[in-house]
Amino acid sequence: MSESAPPPTVAFLTGGGQMGSRMRGHDWSASSLGAPETWPPALRSAVSLMLGSKFPMFVAAGPDLGFLYNDAYIDILGDKHPGALGRRFRDIWSEIWSDLLPLVDTAMAGEATWAENLPLTMKRRGYDELTYFTFSYSPVRDEGGAVTAMCCICTETTAKVQAEEALRASEARASGVLEGMAEGFMLLDRNFTTLQINAEGLRLEGRPASEIVGRPHWDAYPGSEHLPVGQLYKRVMRERVPGMLEHRYVWPDGHDAWLEVRAYPALDGVAIFYRDVSERRNREEALREAEVRLRRAQQAGGVGLFTVDVADGMLRPSPEFCRLYGLPERDSYPSRAFEELVIPEDAHLASTAETRSSGKPPRDVAYRIRRA
Repeated sequence: MSESAPPPTVAFLTGGGQMGSRMRGHDWSASSLGAPETWPPALRSAVSLMLGSKFPMFVAAGPDLGFLYNDAYIDILGDKHPGALGRRFRDIWSEIWSDLLPLVDTAMAGEATWAENLPLTMKRRGYDELTYFTFSYSPVRDEGGAVTAMCCICTETTAKVQAEEALRASEARASGVLEGMAEGFMLLDRNFTTLQINAEGLRLEGRPASEIVGRPHWDAYPGSEHLPVGQLYKRVMRERVPGMLEHRYVWPDGHDAWLEVRAYPALDGVAIFYRDVSERRNREEALREAEVRLRRAQQAGGVGLFTVDVADGMLRPSPEFCRLYGLPERDSYPSRAFEELVIPEDAHLASTAETRSSGKPPRDVAYRIRRA
C-alpha cells in the first residue's frame, strides 16, 4: 500500500526515504528547530533538496544548529543514528567539534568552505576511528539575506587515503625515506611480529633493534597486548581500518612518554607511525589546571570575564559573567544582549564598541544594569 501524502504544511518532506519518514513522524518538542510546519521557506527548500539527493548531506539550522540529514548520511553517523535527528550539531560531533568549528563559523558568516581529505578522529561505533572526509559547507540565507543555516555535501575518503598512505609507506621502505623521518615507524606482520623499525623509533625506544625486530610485539613490549594501544593494533589488523590514539607508555627500561600513535593496514600487516607529544600534553594539562584555578577564583570572588570577537561582534562570557547579568549560561552572545541591560544613562560606559574603537588602554568603569 502506498504511503499517504503528508499535509500541505509539510509537503516539502515528501519522499526522502527513511529520513523523510522520520522527520514527518519526529517529536520536535525537544529541538530548537521547532515543528516543520514553522520552518522558514529557505530551510524548507534546503531540506527538500537534501532529502532528494543520493549524496550524503546534512543541514544545520537555527541558533543551536539543529541537525537534519538524509538517508545517504546515515552510514557516516554510525551509532549516532537515529538519535542525531534534531539535536545540536556540536553535541552530535563533540569529539571533532574543535576541528569543525572554524569551518562552521566561516559558513555561518556567509562564506562557503571546502576541505579535502580532512583527518577527523570520530567516535561513531564505540571507539576512536581515524577517518578522512572531503566536504563543503554552504550558507543558507533567508528572504532578507541573513544566514540562518548551513548545508553540507560530503564524501568519506578514508579508504582512498588509507590505500595511498599504505602505498607511500611501502615506497618509503624501498627508498629508505623512513630512516630520515622525524617520527617513529614500525611494521608488524599478520602475527604481530615486528619486521622493521626506523632510526627515530629506535631513538624513542632507547634500545637496540635486536631487542625489537624479529620478535613478537607482545614479547618486546610486555603487557602492551592488553593496553589500549595493543587493542588498537588488533582492531586495525582485524577490521582493516586505520586508527589513532594518544597514550602514556612506559618502556621496559622505565622511561615513559605520551605518544601519538597512528596505525594503518599495510599488505597483510599493520604499519605504525608514532611520535612523542609529551611536551604538548604537559602544556595542555597545565592550561587545564590554570583554567580550573581561574574558574574557582572567579566563583569565589564573584568576578566575571568576557572576550569580544572583533570580526563578528560576538561576546564570549564566563559562566560567572552570565550569572551576574542574570542570563542563561551560553558560549556566546551578541554584545548588544548585555549592553541592552545597562541603564540608558550608563550605556556609554559599557559599550564594547566604544572600547574597541577608541584605542585607549584598559580602564575601570562602573555602570548600572537591570538583570534579565
